[in-house]
Amino acid sequence: MVEHVGVTDELIGIRHYLHQHPERSFKEVETSAYLARLLRGHGIDVLDTTLETGVVALIEGEVPGPRIALRAVRRLKGRSSRQ
Repeated sequence: MVEHVGVTDELIGIRHYLHQHPERSFKEVETSAYLARLLRGHGIDVLDTTLETGVVALIEGEVPGPRIALRAVRRLKGRSSRQ
């Protein structure tokens, strides 16, 4: 069964915050900290890593089963990842 997740005011607020606080590629230190705080605020376990940027979190289901990994990278249209 697939549940539909609607766009909430919280998600809209996150989007606005991220757009109002841009950081250069590969220098997203504050963005990473912001997202880690949000995840922790929802009871999601954020793992300690040696990464300067990025967030690794563990979301456990209620029953044993297959696992997946998700990696999200956003590129601005018309800009290379080195800009």
